[in-house]
Amino acid sequence: MRVFGRKPLEQAELEKRLVLLRTALDRRVHRLEARLLRRRQALERALSEFKKTLEHLEALAQEGRYPGPYLDPALERERLRTQQAEEELGAIREKLASTRARLLAEARHKAARLGAKEEHLDRLFPKEEA
Repeated sequence: MRVFGRKPLEQAELEKRLVLLRTALDRRVHRLEARLLRRRQALERALSEFKKTLEHLEALAQEGRYPGPYLDPALERERLRTQQAEEELGAIREKLASTRARLLAEARHKAARLGAKEEHLDRLFPKEEA
């Protein structure tokens, strides 16, 4: 079987290249996760602080220690901050999943171009990861 006019790779060479391709994919995904982890951790810390502040302000409102016109803007601001941080966290998770799926699809495509059989593709680059 010829692949794009090239001489087909021997089985051992193909296995070696597929393992190298999988290793490179794992490194790229790991770097991506590490980069997004730093952003996610910062957002989670901020979200935690926003929730603590919101709980404190709600407790003050229930106690009636401050008039509503003073507390209402602060409560609304903390609710918006909390909502915004949660949306950003969701966007980061979504970006990670979509980028991981794209990288996996690219690696599967490259492995298929090398002449890998379907069982090699499924073993090294499972579709369930996407």
